[in-house]
Amino acid sequence: MSQLFAAIENDSDKLVALAIANHRELKDVRDDEGNSILARAVVAGSVKSAKLLFERYPDLCTAENNAGELPLNQAIKYTPLGYYQTEEARSLKNRRSKIAFMLIDGPLECLSHSNHEKEISEPIFSSIYEHVPAIAAKLVERLPSLLDATDEKGRTPLKLCEESTLLKEMIPFVEKTHAAKVLRQQTVKGFSKQDLERL
Repeated sequence: MSQLFAAIENDSDKLVALAIANHRELKDVRDDEGNSILARAVVAGSVKSAKLLFERYPDLCTAENNAGELPLNQAIKYTPLGYYQTEEARSLKNRRSKIAFMLIDGPLECLSHSNHEKEISEPIFSSIYEHVPAIAAKLVERLPSLLDATDEKGRTPLKLCEESTLLKEMIPFVEKTHAAKVLRQQTVKGFSKQDLERL
């Protein structure tokens, strides 16, 4: 399987497609950390391979690794603030973001391995912690109810954005979605009228 992992990490979609055609049980393949082949593509930022694997094995979006992380969480987690100073590193971040968008547009199960509210809201808080406002906004577009979610300190996503100075970056993304309309029609916990008027 090391050849398959190398093909995925090099984003060799032809080799990955060949492996898919020749092996029926690739969805069960895991590395030493318990990462599925889709998760390997996510971490490597291999967009073409991730697309092929996700189309063939959509259930892999719910496959946890040994640390309990889903591929979407890995796409978000591996975008740490301050790391992306080189062109290569920025490119990797962009490729992982593309994969995250693909997973967000997939089945709702890709967002969480359960319907538990805390676990469904985990990706939005991760995207805010990791300063990836476009992913946070895409999650809100898919599930506007995430705006009412709270973290372990009782903060909503927008309140956390405000505290992390990400609110200004988040607003343009939220404005492009129907979430802005939702925000104007409801009281968001922890947000003042002035905060909502910014939207």
